Amino acid sequence: MPINPQAYIATCRSEISKVYQLTKEGKPDDVLKHRTEGFIRAGIFLEVLSAQDAKHLMETQHLAIFGESVEERKKRKASFEQLKIDDPDKYFAEPAINRKR
Repeated sequence: MPINPQAYIATCRSEISKVYQLTKEGKPDDVLKHRTEGFIRAGIFLEVLSAQDAKHLMETQHLAIFGESVEERKKRKASFEQLKIDDPDKYFAEPAINRKR
């Protein structure tokens, strides 16, 4: 039975969304994350999607769930980590909801 590329990509999108949503809710699921990564890698191996397609899917879903790109989120989180080291009082003056998201 041939693979339906549209259905495969839709499933990838759905699984990526679940992973990101759980992370956003503070309930990351490493098993689901690794299973999703494996599913995506299988799609690349089977040539159902390219590595660039997979990256685009992840970026699109990340933006939809978190409201910022993967790179923006990494930079923001890194700046909070540096602030925690440089000026702990200022770090803790920032509302936890802003540090956590």
